[in-house]
Amino acid sequence: LSEISSLDAEELMYARNAIYAKSGRVFTMEKLADFFSKYSWYSPTIPGDAFSEDILNPYQIANRDLIVAFEAEKQQ
Repeated sequence: LSEISSLDAEELMYARNAIYAKSGRVFTMEKLADFFSKYSWYSPTIPGDAFSEDILNPYQIANRDLIVAFEAEKQQ
């Protein structure tokens, strides 16, 4: 919790999308594709329109939901 509470809106966006990137999601947003392509662990194999959140485990879903809540808080 303390790890993400100090992140700004952009950092939160990257943290949230890292969950999808680690699951192999291909990003159409150039900013995200460029960012994650720098990492050797990023292996984009699932097109964004074919990506299903059903492949996420409960831990990933909980982390995503926590980040989404922090993103909403930052927008207020």
